[in-house]
Amino acid sequence: MVTVGTESGPLEDGIAHACVVPLHGDMQVVRQMFGLLSPTERVRAARFAFDRDRRTFVLSHGILRSLLAAVCRRDPASLRFRQGLRGKPSLVDAPPGLQFNLSHCEGFCLVGICRGPAIGVDIERVRATDDMQQLVQRCFSLAERRQFEALAPGDRCAGFFNGWTRKEAFIKAVGDGLSYPLEKFDVRLSPGHAPRVLAIGGSKKAAQEWSMDAREPEPGVVAAVAVAAAGVTVRWHTLSDVTITTQTEEIHGGRGTRRHDHVSRGDEPRGTVFNLAGRP
Repeated sequence: MVTVGTESGPLEDGIAHACVVPLHGDMQVVRQMFGLLSPTERVRAARFAFDRDRRTFVLSHGILRSLLAAVCRRDPASLRFRQGLRGKPSLVDAPPGLQFNLSHCEGFCLVGICRGPAIGVDIERVRATDDMQQLVQRCFSLAERRQFEALAPGDRCAGFFNGWTRKEAFIKAVGDGLSYPLEKFDVRLSPGHAPRVLAIGGSKKAAQEWSMDAREPEPGVVAAVAVAAAGVTVRWHTLSDVTITTQTEEIHGGRGTRRHDHVSRGDEPRGTVFNLAGRP
């Protein structure tokens, strides 16, 4: 089961939260998450041709609603979303400054939440692809292509997905979707080196106004977070059970069981929750 608790300190300026959740719920959990979705989201879920993709959509969007509901102290099913001009979603009647982003791959979803600057996230499974070299040439900048070519052959698959997830996270934070020129900014993709935005439009100074972090939730899975502000610390949380004990009793202060796991640098246990209540 996935448990979302209800009490913790407010979101802090300069801190971004990255919540990694495995998508291994049984049908009861899938039905529970489906019950949280809006009519529009249910229609989108029904359009998937494969059950695996439908389950991933339902679970990941249900988890997003659960985490945002904990932040907003509201019922997950009551949350309403809208899309910007480029398709980036936002929350209607959100607490001031709330920013979030969602990504999912087979078996995992990643939710980024912060207060203030825009945030983008991406999570992918590392896998060999026949068109990797072509994608590098088409989607990576000149500086990134040079980094890729300098890697040992055995590191190139990891380097490619490092670059791919970090560039995707950056673009999602910008909010321009695929209209943003992929070759106009550089990220560090070499395995074993700290993730960074290296340059934007050739400017290293512009890149210094961004924060970036990355993790491997498990071998063969890479996740990246980009935040449009300098000096932001990314705190990673692993919610190992994907269930939900939400709604009225816990969110509005009933007698339900309370959990609070202290947030610190690094991976976090299940049950971590964020709350914007009381912020100006």
